[in-house]
Amino acid sequence: MTNIIAFLHTTSAYQAAALQLMIGEANFAAEQLGIPERLPVQTNRLVIAEVGPPALGVNGAVGTSNYTFGFDHGHLTSVRKRDWMKRLDPPITNVSELSKLSSRIDTNGAYQLATQWLNGLSFMVSALNERFVPQIVQVPGGGAAAKTVALPMFQVTWGEKPPPFDMVNPLRMRLLGSTLELLELHVRDHKLCGRPPLVVSNQAKLLEPWPTPRDYVEGLFGGPEGYRAVTAPETVDLYVLNSRFREDELSLPEVRLGPVRMNGSSRQQLADILVDFDTYQWGVMKLCSVDYGVKARFIRGRSIVQVLFCFECDILEVTVDGKARNENFDFNHNALVRIIRQVFPADRRIRRLEENPDEEQGRENFIRSLREQAD
Repeated sequence: MTNIIAFLHTTSAYQAAALQLMIGEANFAAEQLGIPERLPVQTNRLVIAEVGPPALGVNGAVGTSNYTFGFDHGHLTSVRKRDWMKRLDPPITNVSELSKLSSRIDTNGAYQLATQWLNGLSFMVSALNERFVPQIVQVPGGGAAAKTVALPMFQVTWGEKPPPFDMVNPLRMRLLGSTLELLELHVRDHKLCGRPPLVVSNQAKLLEPWPTPRDYVEGLFGGPEGYRAVTAPETVDLYVLNSRFREDELSLPEVRLGPVRMNGSSRQQLADILVDFDTYQWGVMKLCSVDYGVKARFIRGRSIVQVLFCFECDILEVTVDGKARNENFDFNHNALVRIIRQVFPADRRIRRLEENPDEEQGRENFIRSLREQAD
């Protein structure tokens, strides 16, 4: 539990301090790379200002309308020119149009330029060259002339995979030979940077006060009133919903079964699960097409809390006062399945809900992954 809160917690004061550090490092990088950006980059010119959790060191991204700079564990890990094709003179709409432009360098020149930039940024080029043979590729043109026309674009990468399959390599770059400018830099191994990591000097003070597990759960349920509506409701109704993805159910009403008024131990069990901090895989984004199959409605006085459950994705959506919040309930999937089966024992689809035999292992893996990210 402590590990999860340490990973999730941040404050606006910490974010402001970390943001200024990233802006300073972005200015340094822009100078070393000689990119055509109006310097210094300042807060009021940012279109991207993202600060990640402190457990991962200073991390996030800052970006202007021209460039984005990414950070992880206190180090610069990416630089990307935004909409670079539109910013050429004249602009282009397809990479193949680069065939009309001449390159001012060859692959040797691309390597020299790339290593010059990396040395300026204090990346350990010699260590990279000891581990890997650098791979430099001039991008071929498209269409019928692909074998004879090379574009003025180069990919320089260190790692086992050649371009364009080098997404997992420790370091890769893309540069434009017609203008001698960097288009992309991606660093997967932040330990390759020789510069000291960015550190928020008074981080501990800026992160005060530390939240409790209940604070997080109350936030999910819209605050103390929503929390009380779940833990001490006057009524709790449960519904089974029609699918929003099955063609034979699209024209049907939202509700297939219910409401069923919950009472006794099953109602208490549902509340206990929902307000248990350890139910949730906090902060994890899933690429799921959510199809909510069950709805719970808690009422206490004027407070109404609606909870939708998708048991395929283990995602729930909490709505209070018109505002929706989502979280993952992976670590109490099985207990929730058993409760829903008890309330709707005759529904065929509910009976087919499966329990997850790896639920406990999933919780352990989640904690382990947080520790690994923080290392």
